Amino acid sequence: MRQIKSILFVSVMIITFISVFISCENENDDNEYLSEVDSVELKQFLKTRTAKVFFHNFKFEYNNLDIKSMKILEYAKDVNVFYIPVYKNKREIGRLCVISKNKGEISTALFEDWSKVEKEKGGKMKVFTPDNLYIATWTIKKEGNGEYSFKISDVTDVKNGDTLKTRGEIDFPKPGDYNCTARCYKIAKDVCEDDYNCKYLCDLLDVFFCSATITIAASCQLYCWGV
Repeated sequence: MRQIKSILFVSVMIITFISVFISCENENDDNEYLSEVDSVELKQFLKTRTAKVFFHNFKFEYNNLDIKSMKILEYAKDVNVFYIPVYKNKREIGRLCVISKNKGEISTALFEDWSKVEKEKGGKMKVFTPDNLYIATWTIKKEGNGEYSFKISDVTDVKNGDTLKTRGEIDFPKPGDYNCTARCYKIAKDVCEDDYNCKYLCDLLDVFFCSATITIAASCQLYCWGV
């Protein structure tokens, strides 16, 4: 009996050692990756809980982000948007849209899943929170003039609540209020559905960098999170 206990103890110690070793090894890899990120603002976001939750829920690692190909937009005063291609198995499958204010003092993000969109045919792009909660779907169609039309075709069920108020009536920040984000997307969808000609157009070379998706993502997050 004593021998069995000894074996179990040694086994637990070995497993613990291996776990710690792997954890330290991963931490070293993360630090090495972060050292190559030039933007202090983005680097600060990548260390936040929001970023860690995103990586965990979508089964991504730092090296899935193509930092070298990202685009940085000055969206408003003290607000920057980092639009980062996400790769898996050498294939681009999405974009991480990071919205940051005051040099990273406040930040949030949305993930665009582009895995069902083909450059020759178009498709459906879905928007998720870092917690992997579905927000909305964009339908992308190839037009005859070589451009692609973008339209919000679906939004998750929005919980009952007050309609969106003016910015001055809301206490900021409102962390975690993705129901507000969904309502914001629904308003954009409803407004566009009332106008048959309402659609966003992107040219062929810029299909994976359509300002419409970024603008709405940033606008809704700015409104709902006070970013």
